This record gives sequence, structure tokens and C-alpha cells, in this order.
Amino acid sequence: MREAEISAGNSQEDSMNKTNSSNETKVLEYIKTNGEMTTGEGIKLLGVSESTIRRIFIKLQKEGEADRIFGGIKAVSEEGRYRYKEIAVQNVAEKKEIGTAASKLVKDGEFLYLDSGTTTLEMCRALARRLKRKEVKNVTAITNSVKNVDILASYCDVILVGGKYSKDRKDVSGNLSESFLTQFRLDKSFLGTDGFTFAEGFMSTSVNVSLLSRRASSQAGETYVLMDSSKIGRHSFGISCKLENVNGIVIDSKIEDSDRIQFEEKSVKVITNDNIE
Repeated sequence: MREAEISAGNSQEDSMNKTNSSNETKVLEYIKTNGEMTTGEGIKLLGVSESTIRRIFIKLQKEGEADRIFGGIKAVSEEGRYRYKEIAVQNVAEKKEIGTAASKLVKDGEFLYLDSGTTTLEMCRALARRLKRKEVKNVTAITNSVKNVDILASYCDVILVGGKYSKDRKDVSGNLSESFLTQFRLDKSFLGTDGFTFAEGFMSTSVNVSLLSRRASSQAGETYVLMDSSKIGRHSFGISCKLENVNGIVIDSKIEDSDRIQFEEKSVKVITNDNIE
């Protein structure tokens, strides 16, 4: 009898998950065609309650699939959506320069958090080269990026954060990821960013990734943000980290002198490949 009840419960849960996934797909298809959806349109389309459609809207926003607007939801603009393959071919020389500099901040025996993204990917490549040459030893890396795992696994211990996978970002994030990360003490956290302003701080196109980055920063002895200088002045909707919570930024040599001065006035070290040993 007990087994039958468990089986029935599992079947019901599977059915609910399929329904939720189907409803989310219908919403995404609708806003892709029409640009946006009001709460009323969502209720009518799916035949659900107002609270249910709001939960769907919130979930899609957290996953970076859509943006909330007053009274509804809208499609994410192509400019605002993270596309790994497209971003990977942008500012390649600057990212390699940043990655090389950031890898030099790693010391023997450190426990690191390495964020996802194409700039931190270049750091992982540079760090792998240092590990291979035994310039640095006994490093443990924890990351939410499957790309980073592939690069580092042959040279050091790597722990992959658990969570929901994003095919656009090639990473995992969400509540499970944040909970997973609370188990660790980090020496240094290396974060990526999709945008930055001096007023708002570092931002991401994914709310879930922003929250995970914030968690990693709070548990690290030191936090560094890797970004190419084109990110300065660029906005996004998820705030990952405030400027006052960062020890330094690792950036390319094209940074404007006026921006460098603002960082230094706020006691944030500006690190480039030219000024690090």
C-alpha cells in the first residue's frame, strides 16, 4: 500500500513538472511572437490563476528568459541576452590579457571560486598553464562553469557547483547552487560581469548568476572582478556585487585614466598585466 502511494505521488509530481514546463514554453512562444504578455493574457492562454501566472513570470525572469514589466512580462532583447558563442569571439585579445593577469593572483594551496563567462575562461586557461609548469601548486577550484572544469581538471582538484544548467551561459545557478556554495570557505573569488557602473556596481543578465556571485563574494577572503574595459558604463538588471565589496578589478590596458582614478579613489585596486608581477 505504501509503495503504491509513493508511486502515485511520484507520478503526480512528474505530471506537475511537465505541466509547468509546458506552460513556460507557451509563455515564451507567445512573447517571442507578440513581444510581451499581460497577466490577464497569461491567465486566459494557460487557464491558470493569477498567482500561478505570476510565479511563471518570476521564474522566467530569474532564468534570464524574459523581463518583467508593469502588469506582465516581455521578451528579452537580443542585445540584453547572454549568448556564449557570440560573446566568446568579442574582445578576445583583451580577455586573454585579463586572464593572464588574474592567474598571477593565485598562490599555492588556495581554494578558489571561478565564475562562468568567457573572460574567466581565459583566466582558467592561463592558470592551467601555470599549474602545468608548477609555478603554482595544490590549488582547489570550485566553479559553476562546465567549460572551466574541462580546462582545469587535468591540473588541479575541481569541484562543480550543482544547480540548474543554462545552455546560453554554459553554467549552473539557482537556489541549489547558492546552498551548495555555503559549505565552503574561499580564499579568493574571481567573478565575471556583464556590465558595470560606478553607481550600481557589477551586473549580470541573469538574476540567478548575480545571486550566486554575491554568495561567492561574501564567503571569500578576497574578491576580484574580471572585465574588459568595454563593460564600464554598460547596464544590466541583476546586481552581482557592489564596488565596496571588491578588493580589485582585473582589466585590460585600454581602461581610461578617468575610470582608473575613480576605482582608486574608492580603494579598489586596478590590476592589469602591466602592473602585476
